Amino acid sequence: MKGVDGLRERAAACSEELVQAVSRGAHVRIISHNDVDGLCSGTIMLAAVRRLGGTAHVSFKGHVYKDELQEVLSQRPDFLVLCDMGSNHISQLESSGVPYVVADHHPFPSEVSSEAERLVNPFAFGIDGTREISGSGVSYLIARSISQQNVDLGRIALCGAFGDMQRVVGFNEGIASEAESRGFGRRVEEIRLIGRRDRPAEYSVTYTTNPFIKGLTGDPLSARSFLEHVGVDDPQQAISEMEADKAKILLGALRQKMIEQGASTFEVEKLHGETFELLNFSVRTLDDLVDYVDCCASLERYSLAVSLLFGRREVLDQVETARLQYKQKIFDGTSRFSSAKRGLNADFLFLDGLLDLSGTLCGIY
Repeated sequence: MKGVDGLRERAAACSEELVQAVSRGAHVRIISHNDVDGLCSGTIMLAAVRRLGGTAHVSFKGHVYKDELQEVLSQRPDFLVLCDMGSNHISQLESSGVPYVVADHHPFPSEVSSEAERLVNPFAFGIDGTREISGSGVSYLIARSISQQNVDLGRIALCGAFGDMQRVVGFNEGIASEAESRGFGRRVEEIRLIGRRDRPAEYSVTYTTNPFIKGLTGDPLSARSFLEHVGVDDPQQAISEMEADKAKILLGALRQKMIEQGASTFEVEKLHGETFELLNFSVRTLDDLVDYVDCCASLERYSLAVSLLFGRREVLDQVETARLQYKQKIFDGTSRFSSAKRGLNADFLFLDGLLDLSGTLCGIY
């Protein structure tokens, strides 16, 4: 069966495998990708197992190669779950005899059968996993099949989707609608700078790095001067508390500045659009939750990110410290742009000591 019904049916069957394993006393080994979507995927699966009364161990990795997976399989885990990865390892998993489930959303090679019973992947059912559902959305489908109690995990699935630059379409639309109907959040159209609900406007302009606004991002004095220039009299006021006309003027000025810098339409559009306000949660906006998880992931503070996704307010100070630490690393990296070497067909950035930020910095450059 193809399409939505087929994916749901596969997720339900795999959720039953997981439930039966936990009921037998199996300890569940979860391995997930280490980006925002991966952290959300692994956290959803961890929460689902714990709510069944089971025990689980989750770890986050950039990649799992065949030899690494073989080492895990040689330890004979009671039950293995691969999240946001693993579709191309089905034959290796099958031959191991270890009970497993793969919850992934990436395209897989043709030699992998879409009929593999323990593979939950939208591409196996003709659904575009790059746009309509993330890895955390797939994990959510499994968790949701286990129990309606897990409906609150939908906001974590949305965090993963937004972290993977997906929009509220396809399966993500269904997850968003359910989260709204249960009172976990509401869709809003607004300026999408971080900290817009509970931080000064100066903070929001300074520390938003996606999009990166040259001359403002990373420079609090310039950010304050800019805000004063466009008529924001109190830079300590949160953007969400501004009068509508002032917020509109601010948005227009930010857009104009980016356009003058030659920013793409895609980047400019990141300033405003549909997003989520989170209700009865430790973080007030989905954009802030994504940014916090991304900062923790980039610093390999995975347990801190998981605690935040569980809604634990006591870690907020630690998470904010991690955010500022990571943002400063980005600012240190962008300060090297002026020394880039220009070639005929490419520019060269020298990032000694910042190689872990190479992707982020090259994207900003």
